[in-house]
Amino acid sequence: MITKDLHEKVAKIRELFQGKRVVVCLSGGVDSSTMLVLAKMFAKEVIAVTFVSENFRDDLMERAKSLTRRLGVRHYLLTHDVFSIPEFVKNVPDKCYYCKRAMCEKVKKLADSLGFDMIVDGSNLSDLLDVRHGMRALEEFGVVSPYILAGITKEEIRKLARSLGLEWYDDPPESCYAMRVMRGLEVTREKIRRIKKAEEFLRKTFNFRLVRVRDHGDLARIELLPEDIYSLKPKTFALIAKKLKDLGYKFVTLDLAGYHESLLKTKKIQENALKL
Repeated sequence: MITKDLHEKVAKIRELFQGKRVVVCLSGGVDSSTMLVLAKMFAKEVIAVTFVSENFRDDLMERAKSLTRRLGVRHYLLTHDVFSIPEFVKNVPDKCYYCKRAMCEKVKKLADSLGFDMIVDGSNLSDLLDVRHGMRALEEFGVVSPYILAGITKEEIRKLARSLGLEWYDDPPESCYAMRVMRGLEVTREKIRRIKKAEEFLRKTFNFRLVRVRDHGDLARIELLPEDIYSLKPKTFALIAKKLKDLGYKFVTLDLAGYHESLLKTKKIQENALKL
């Protein structure tokens, strides 16, 4: 249910978009998809931009294409070669800044050539709780984050998405594949491709909602939601290990703490653990 407070926050976005020609950076996730719907509702004109890269999930790009068709929004696909960015390949601590800067530069060039007034993304108030180096690039290129300006959190976006009819409103958080490569290791095409294949295998075979395969070089460390860890049967371990070793890993391990250790502290997870 949309509260009065959330209605008032959405009204701020409506005011921001009124009479504007808006470019929405669309990844296909919950946040950017909801932003595109809001822009379609409130802006004078809207287009969507999605980056095509080995570093991003293919299914999210397909979802972005489907959404723009459904809304009747012009959709631009821009190639993003992350391996041409030295800082990205070296896996420096602020590699996200350099990656995002390259994307912002392309979007800004497109927006200016088409005469659009504003570029927006799906960053929200909850994102500010983490260190996000990419935010610096957004500021440098004048990319606006309407959710942050309106004070909207991730949970409120999910409520909005559900009310707007987006079936994936409750999707788990997603990030690029490069975030799985551990610090100190270079980000290479080989690493990205095997991470991608490993995660696709785990999602499709076991229907996991959230999967992370952390690349430690020869070792793959799998992170799942705690409830999905508990659903695994011993006989599946050999299957998973074989598949990931076929992809090039020498060792395969399951992180017993789950995707976030804090999830283990919830009452539900504790109760499930006591039943084992």
